Amino acid sequence: AGKSPPRLWLCGHIHESRGHKYVSFGPSGTPETLVINAANANPGIACALIHGPVVTDLREESEGGGEGMVVDAPPVVSNDFDWNLGRSYLDFEVPEGVGQLLLAVDLGLRMGASLFNDRGELIRYEQLYFEDADELFEQVPLLLQTWEAEANESAEINDELSATKQWTLTHVAIEGGDVTLLEAWRSAVEIDDPSGLPKGGRGARLHTVRPEEWRADLLVKKEKTSGRKSKEAARLIARQVVDDFSAETHSGKFKTDVAEAVTLGFYMSRRLGWIESN
Repeated sequence: AGKSPPRLWLCGHIHESRGHKYVSFGPSGTPETLVINAANANPGIACALIHGPVVTDLREESEGGGEGMVVDAPPVVSNDFDWNLGRSYLDFEVPEGVGQLLLAVDLGLRMGASLFNDRGELIRYEQLYFEDADELFEQVPLLLQTWEAEANESAEINDELSATKQWTLTHVAIEGGDVTLLEAWRSAVEIDDPSGLPKGGRGARLHTVRPEEWRADLLVKKEKTSGRKSKEAARLIARQVVDDFSAETHSGKFKTDVAEAVTLGFYMSRRLGWIESN
């Protein structure tokens, strides 16, 4: 009784909940506690480190004759992470003639989705709508199979080089914290034996990515000062990605959830080594 709540609380057990939040553990006026989940491992059963460290600034100060700790700033994700550290988790050993696909999703019932191949090409992006979580659970496996199949059909029609390959959906990246909706994707990709080559999305690596991660990598400081500015920046980045890495030019307004799916796919393609980081 009478003790102040901690100013900082560090944890890391739940890999899918990596991030930070300010929480009040007392009555109104009580200093908030900064809770940081600095988990570095992949979602699900940990088999590799795929995230960099979380960095925050601390200092001590005397207050009312006693000593206290002050958190000077929210934590940030360090950019000094060697992505090769988690390469065993990120990479698949694929046979010759097989190409990899990445599906990036801005999670929601109204969601954006984008599809990249391992040549760093954006081959598809669109907005999708689902009535409720039950429909999402029902449709996600079909969506994974359909997008993989249509990527192969499109390659046969449009690109002789791609036609020599079988394109396989090996990675699914998700941004968004809704646990129920995330489970729809997890249940669609997870299998008992993940050692084989995925098919129709089954067995694909699932990556949960917080917006702070891709923003730290792709945005300049002034673009990260508010959610509105970050979304504006994502729309600009997405338009440029379409121009530079697809056969299309985007016309009209870029819907935010689609733009963030394209930006997420671009970020993950860089992490996978499919697009050069510079």
